[in-house]
Amino acid sequence: MNHKRNLIRGFTLILVMLVVAGCAAPTATPSPTVAAQAPPAPDAWRSVINNNDNVIFTFDPGDKCSMQIISKPYTNPVAYEIVVNDQEHLNYGVAGMTLNSGYTQADIDAWAQQNPNPQDIPPMMTLRMYEVVNPMSRTFHAMYYSGDPIYFSCITEGPDAHQVIAAFDPLVMPTK
Repeated sequence: MNHKRNLIRGFTLILVMLVVAGCAAPTATPSPTVAAQAPPAPDAWRSVINNNDNVIFTFDPGDKCSMQIISKPYTNPVAYEIVVNDQEHLNYGVAGMTLNSGYTQADIDAWAQQNPNPQDIPPMMTLRMYEVVNPMSRTFHAMYYSGDPIYFSCITEGPDAHQVIAAFDPLVMPTK
């Protein structure tokens, strides 16, 4: 009978601690003056994987995006990382497209001049990949690649518009 009383006291003590902890939990919102931290560096497991990156896309404040080719892909899959050092936009995206047969870079350039803030893929291209990531993030991705030149673009998304902030020369597999 004594063990039941100790068991009931133990459960009561746990219940009281949970209630008190819930009441004492801070409810403050983050301060807008606190600067966001940079995306975390890869941990040991991801460092091994990231050593196989072919391409790193980096978004920086001021609507800047760069593409760093670490190594041209010889085989599939193509590994790439997206690093976002910015928090100005809701989303950050990287699109990869191949050029349809019979079209050239000049066709892309002409279309881009007529469509400065595209909502659609250029009609002379085929979308091969599109990744959207969060502000202040670091993500690893892989895609299968046919070997055709692939054109990458960096895109930002605000509350009511998409914006292409960078387009790059195509990545070409050395065997093509």
